[in-house]
Amino acid sequence: MHYDEAIRWADRVSPGASLWGMLLAVGPLNESCAVRLLLGRVDEAAALAEEGLRRARQSGHLFSLGHALTTGVGRTMPLRREPERMLVHADEQIALTTEHGLFEWLNWGRLARGQALSDLGRLKEAVPEMESGLAAFRQSGGAPMLPFADALLALGYARLGRIDEAMTALNEVLTRVQRTGEKCYLAEILRLKGDVTLMGDGSATAQAERCFRQSLEVARAQAARWWELRSTVSLARLLRDTNRRDEACAILAEIYNWFTEGFDTADLKDAKALLEEL
Repeated sequence: MHYDEAIRWADRVSPGASLWGMLLAVGPLNESCAVRLLLGRVDEAAALAEEGLRRARQSGHLFSLGHALTTGVGRTMPLRREPERMLVHADEQIALTTEHGLFEWLNWGRLARGQALSDLGRLKEAVPEMESGLAAFRQSGGAPMLPFADALLALGYARLGRIDEAMTALNEVLTRVQRTGEKCYLAEILRLKGDVTLMGDGSATAQAERCFRQSLEVARAQAARWWELRSTVSLARLLRDTNRRDEACAILAEIYNWFTEGFDTADLKDAKALLEEL
């Protein structure tokens, strides 16, 4: 992985060395975390995110601390489904970036806070927070990864019962992804569309299954094991509910048994519980 080489080189220079205003001892750690997690290196990603945050705090370098809160723990905690911890860090991120005028990271903090609130069931607070962050990004010209943020907002709409609005938003996101080629989160967006389809109509199993299988295809092509795990769990539940338990067990066992770490995460706990049921 190129990130590993970047980290090795960064560790050879002075601890105070910086590039583009960010400490080299912190930046590569933060940037590599989400990639490692998606590859299935779950505990390694979490450990590096915490190390990046520790170094940033220890340095007293505010720009690097904002980066750590945004791209290190700020990206790994949502993927690990840790909303309580995520909310604490998002609040810190919002306070820091507001005080020092780091407006892009302030908007990411709003989105992170909204996602955490949504996962905690505090939807009336969550949706306006995410809408505010996304509106600010659009006003300033946009940013990478916004399609995924839009998809998470759509999930918030669905959780509030606004299914038609959610489906419209997800379809618009998928159209944008195909146009721009920004496909890092495509597998998860497709999975969310399948979930929202069933939230709107529990009998729409054929449509949802297409979404889950498309999601799996994308995840496998990208070697994104974390997306593959999530998509497989969603598909296995659908197969269980449509009297195809043997297939559900087979595909879920294959991806679950691939993992060697991260068994304390909600996703792997869910997979284990479903396997035991099957």
